[in-house]
Amino acid sequence: MLGRFRYQEPSVEQFVARLTHDAAAQKIPYALTGGLAADAMQHFYRSSNVAVFLNTENQHTLRLLPDRTGPVVLLKPFGSLVYWREFEGRMVAPPWLVYAELLNGSDPRVREAAEELRQQFLK
Repeated sequence: MLGRFRYQEPSVEQFVARLTHDAAAQKIPYALTGGLAADAMQHFYRSSNVAVFLNTENQHTLRLLPDRTGPVVLLKPFGSLVYWREFEGRMVAPPWLVYAELLNGSDPRVREAAEELRQQFLK
């Protein structure tokens, strides 16, 4: 984990829309994981937190502000392996990484989403 950050937009949807647009325009590699990736992949669970593989040098480009309790968790990419495929215009991490991120949550709904993802993508 590289750190936690806060976005300037009023909602997570607006931030993710800007992230997707700016990343494409500036050729910034990123991959969502956790709840937002699960939502893009199967529309079963949506999180208010944004877990994303992104290099730290792009933090300033995307106007992310450091915040210990912020909703954006930047994760250090480890090679091109973390960039799996696009769902609805959003790059997501491989299912096993999304699954692991979901298992990290304590909410029972997150655990249910992890099981749904496992059944659909990790059989």
